[in-house]
Amino acid sequence: TARSFLFVPAIRPERIGEAAAAGVDVVSRRLEDAVDPEDKDAAREHIAAGDFTPWKQQMVARLQRRL
Repeated sequence: TARSFLFVPAIRPERIGEAAAAGVDVVSRRLEDAVDPEDKDAAREHIAAGDFTPWKQQMVARLQRRL
């Protein structure tokens, strides 16, 4: 059971390692309000690339539908 979550803007993949090192149970890559509208396409590309280094934490991506 996950007890702690840390949310990282999807446009900043370099922060995933920092988030994982914090000792949380789940690292969530956020796309909606954490990313400026002009950066959303690049953030989606980071998520789609699957550049999740195998840490012990569960990695998830939180997306919203494009309007």
